[in-house]
Amino acid sequence: MTPEQTDHLFSVYAVERQDDQNAIVVAFAIATTGLTYVIAAVAYLNQRCDRSGCPGLPVWVQLFAPAVAVVLVGFLVLNVAATRMRSVHIQRLEAALKIPLAAGKEAPQFHTDAGIVWRPDHLLDKPHVRMVFAVITFVSYGIVNLIMIGFTWAALVPGPWTRLKIAFAAAYGVIEFVEILGFAMPLNHERFRYEGPHEQSGKGLLLPRPLA
Repeated sequence: MTPEQTDHLFSVYAVERQDDQNAIVVAFAIATTGLTYVIAAVAYLNQRCDRSGCPGLPVWVQLFAPAVAVVLVGFLVLNVAATRMRSVHIQRLEAALKIPLAAGKEAPQFHTDAGIVWRPDHLLDKPHVRMVFAVITFVSYGIVNLIMIGFTWAALVPGPWTRLKIAFAAAYGVIEFVEILGFAMPLNHERFRYEGPHEQSGKGLLLPRPLA
């Protein structure tokens, strides 16, 4: 590469890394907002509702209460998917911009090495500490989805099951299933994974094969 091309790639790399860091902050904000809403909504519905129904509470409040949680989880799914896609591009940039350092090290390399924390790929490869972070990832995703599903049913169960409530429950079920797929697909789909030689002995992934 020419010096001009290298400088351009370093500029792109700096922007991508900044966006990557911002995405983590956004994901945390979405998760915090979602948990706060669920806790407040559960407390409110618990005061107003019993098994027989929610006397004095408009039916639309009960039917649409889960919608906010579903929307927030949806934005979280989009954020996670975009972050993993950005990870592909950042790693390609790191592979192209590597500069040899002392003791056989190379830089930039942080994002590539951090894959053992943020990307639960190649679970059986060394270093095996990646399995610990993979379990944390799966548990975190699982709890988020369980909270969403549990809150949906907690909001809808009180009162009689009218045709309208059944329709809303079915719609929420389909949407939540799609959102669960949205969490799962980036963990396995080729568009979000690296091709070719992968992490070994903590050295990080090599330059991935371009995706079609």
